[in-house]
Amino acid sequence: MAITTNTTERTIDPTAPGYAAAAPDAAVVPDTAVGGSAQATRSIVVNGVRHVVHGDRITFEGVVGLADGRGTRSDGHTVAFTRGPVEAPEGLLMPGHGTVLVEDQVFHATATHEG
Repeated sequence: MAITTNTTERTIDPTAPGYAAAAPDAAVVPDTAVGGSAQATRSIVVNGVRHVVHGDRITFEGVVGLADGRGTRSDGHTVAFTRGPVEAPEGLLMPGHGTVLVEDQVFHATATHEG
C-alpha cells in the first residue's frame, strides 16, 4: 500500500506583507536576527503540504498563515510540531511565540473554533 502526500511547494518571502521580519511577532524571522544569512531556506511541512521558507525561525502566526493559505486570523488554532531542533524536538506553539526551524520539520495547525 503506497501512501502519497501533497507535496505542493510554496516559497514564502519574509519581506511580503504578513511575513515582515522587523517585528518580534513576525511570521518568519530572517537568519540575520540570530547571526546567520538572510538567504537561508528551509523546507517544512504544514498539514501535509511542503513549504519553502526563508529564515531560521517561524512563529505560531506564520504556521497558521501557511496552513490556511490566506493569512487569516490565527486565534482559535492549535499548532503542534515534530522533528524540531535538538533543544525542542516536539511541542506546541502559543500565539506570539515561535520556534527555530529545522529542515523537514513537521507542523500541524488545527482550527479549534467553537461552532
